[in-house]
Amino acid sequence: MPIYANVYNGIDPIQIRVFPTDKEEIAGISEEIGNLNEIERSQTAVLARNRSLLQSIHETLTMRGIPSSIQLRRDDFISPKMRWMIACLRQIDRPLDVHNMAALISLFEHFAPTSQNIDDIISISESQSAS
Repeated sequence: MPIYANVYNGIDPIQIRVFPTDKEEIAGISEEIGNLNEIERSQTAVLARNRSLLQSIHETLTMRGIPSSIQLRRDDFISPKMRWMIACLRQIDRPLDVHNMAALISLFEHFAPTSQNIDDIISISESQSAS
C-alpha cells in the first residue's frame, strides 16, 4: 500500500522543530500533539535523534492522557545480502574491526557457495597489514 503525503488542514505533513534543550523539545512536541484533535493525532509520527527523547515524549503524553506508542526499526536489514553490503561499508570505514570482518564473512556464506575459516582470513589480513 503506497503512502501519500498530503497537506492536512493547511499544515505541511512534514515539519521540523528545533528546541534549545531536550527538556524544551519534550514539552514543545508534547504540547503540539496535545493540541491536535484525535484524527490528527492518529496521523502523527514523531522522529527523534534517540530513543530517550521518544520515551520522554511518550511518558509526557501518557501523563496527559494522550495515547501514544513507540515503534522501533530493526538495527539491521533482514536480507543477508543487505546486511553483507552494510558490513562491507562498515569494514571500509573501520578496516581493523575484527568482529565486523567475522560478520562480513559469515553473511557472505549465506548467499555464496563457499565456506571460509574466519580465523584464517583474519590472520592473513593482519599479517598483510603488518607488511
